[in-house]
Amino acid sequence: MGVFRRITVLGIVFFGLLGSSLLAQNSDDLYIFGFSQTIYNNKLIQSKAFTNDDNGLPIGQELTFKTNTFALHQLDLYFRKPINEKTIFFLNLEASGSYSSTLNSGNFQIPEGWVSYQFTPNMTGKVGLMIPTFNNLNEIKNRLPLLPYLIRPTIYEALFYGVFSEEDYVPQSAYVQFSGFKSLSADIQFDYSFHIGNSESSYASQIEPGTGPINVEEQSATIYKGENLTTKLSFGGRTGIKSTRDNFKMGVSFTFDHDDRNEISNGSLARFPGIDLPVFGDVPRYRLGTDLSFTYKKFYFESEFIGVFHDHSEIHKTAQYKNASLNKTFFYGMLTYNINEQFYAFSGFNQFKDQSFEFLLPNSPDASGVNYLTGGGGWKPFDDIVLKFQYSKVFLGDNPHAEVNVNFITAGLSVIF
Repeated sequence: MGVFRRITVLGIVFFGLLGSSLLAQNSDDLYIFGFSQTIYNNKLIQSKAFTNDDNGLPIGQELTFKTNTFALHQLDLYFRKPINEKTIFFLNLEASGSYSSTLNSGNFQIPEGWVSYQFTPNMTGKVGLMIPTFNNLNEIKNRLPLLPYLIRPTIYEALFYGVFSEEDYVPQSAYVQFSGFKSLSADIQFDYSFHIGNSESSYASQIEPGTGPINVEEQSATIYKGENLTTKLSFGGRTGIKSTRDNFKMGVSFTFDHDDRNEISNGSLARFPGIDLPVFGDVPRYRLGTDLSFTYKKFYFESEFIGVFHDHSEIHKTAQYKNASLNKTFFYGMLTYNINEQFYAFSGFNQFKDQSFEFLLPNSPDASGVNYLTGGGGWKPFDDIVLKFQYSKVFLGDNPHAEVNVNFITAGLSVIF
């Protein structure tokens, strides 16, 4: 990160906090709150290749990797300002992975910055940058103290950033959203939402400011960094039912956008050395999700399924890729038992499968499935503080070529402020 960019980022944060503090002194309706989570993580990775699977592991040799680390897992700061009775402004600043511009570690971003308007008591519209409604966890994944676990289900976890792309499974942003509900009975509501945004972030321009006009489809155009370089947008939404007492919720979500396969990422090359990865262009992509969560006495259960499906009609016209599939699936289920008001325990399982490289690399690790078992508990000494402990084990499914086991022992402190 350049010096100018570092100064800019720090300046935005400083003056944003200063301005918000001054506003807070002069207004009773500016609400500032946030969530923070600090963790200690002990990690043990063991891998072994049984046959030549072209993934870079020496055949028959066991590789072991261990780490101990502390980190400011994530810090989210929220600003909520009612403009009038029907209009609200909302802003979220987020730093993860012990963010440091000096060390070039972690990430800093603005996940949300939007204005909402209540058209009717049952319908609201939003304009601005927002996390779109898709399944259940996508919108609340940053409310870390409210989640029983430290390490979130794999595709939602910031610590796994760079291992795989979260936006392959879940839409990350939208810019217009309409949502509402209709009462079906005294206890049951039907809710719905629909959103529009840009296609995935890889379509955004990476051109540095000040480089001048570039050639786009044989026409000169000035492009700014971050501009969507295509006319392709993302569309999606969710419909479902829930209890007005918040003890039951279920729904179905969907999106349509395009999977950018115009270039091969460095991450793909690193994970699959020696494989000739094809370029497929702009591939139409459909995500389908279902979510179910409910409370029964002292138990709380939550689960999600996500299927990512691609239109392979153009890809399959090439004989070499007639068996190619870019589809993916993800599932997780978590069960929490509230022992009393201060103590709880939880256990869960999640799995994702990615067929993208199966036609090139038979029995690839992603295609055989990456499984995740976890369990742990928590203690709430105060209403706004939670001490958590979690054990996690990640391993491959049925794969005759390689064996990989990852063990996490994680402890952490979550705070609401």
